[in-house]
Amino acid sequence: MFVHATAEIEDSAVIGEGTKVWHFCQIRRGARLGRDCVLGRGVFVDFEVVIGNGVKIQNYVGTTIGKWAMIGAGSVVTRDVPDHGLVVGNPAHLIGYVTASGRRVATQEEARNG
Repeated sequence: MFVHATAEIEDSAVIGEGTKVWHFCQIRRGARLGRDCVLGRGVFVDFEVVIGNGVKIQNYVGTTIGKWAMIGAGSVVTRDVPDHGLVVGNPAHLIGYVTASGRRVATQEEARNG
């Protein structure tokens, strides 16, 4: 694991083996990053986000990963992910939403209401 000196990692965030967190990234409490991920400069990962193994999050003008979002293994994220968003692929695209407990639902409103 590599975390640049300017990155901020909050308590209870878990960073997987081999993951690289670059300049000015912020990772909020409860976030879980898989192994062998790369977070580019200025990426913001909000509360309780789950990021699968081998994910690359590009540094296009400070990409934001919203609260409780989930990113599938091997995805390449090139744009913001909304709160509760479920994204997969290269480039990553939205395929649905998840509740705070990780249950897949059809709409962002359903996800917010749990």
